[in-house]
Amino acid sequence: MRNNRPLTLALRLTQLIAVTAAAGALMLITPDIWVLASNYGPGRLGLLSLIAVAAVTASLIVGARLWEKPRRRAEREQVTLFNVATVLTMTVGVTVFYLAVFLLALAAAFLLLDGGSFKQLSDQEWSVGRIVDIAWMTASLATLGGAVGAGLEEDDIIRAAAYTREPEADED
Repeated sequence: MRNNRPLTLALRLTQLIAVTAAAGALMLITPDIWVLASNYGPGRLGLLSLIAVAAVTASLIVGARLWEKPRRRAEREQVTLFNVATVLTMTVGVTVFYLAVFLLALAAAFLLLDGGSFKQLSDQEWSVGRIVDIAWMTASLATLGGAVGAGLEEDDIIRAAAYTREPEADED
């Protein structure tokens, strides 16, 4: 799995990045999202995060037909191992992507949301905790929106992103 370089997976999926960025930008400036995020607790926001990561992971695996089925009984163990490595690679890659989306949403929220506008549009007080919750919800919903972008990626691009390895260095 480590040879697949899951930490750089998302950088190679341009459609996913584009759809997620567009969805995040629209959500971040929507007062309804501010109110919902402020009223959800960490448990609901965490569950939303897990659903978002799982949805994009499943979308990438199913959309690119990365799930293998054994053709013969003797292949079952090897195919199972391959599928586990695929799921882990994609999950780690999408989780890193999600964390990057969260950090970008957090930075954008601090830049775009001021106390006066926030209070006027949401009827709530501006606070660092509320901004973190808004970024958290924005990242989750934008990542869910990114599942659509994941479906737009070409199968070969997803396979290359999931299974690209560093060339091995020649040893002298």
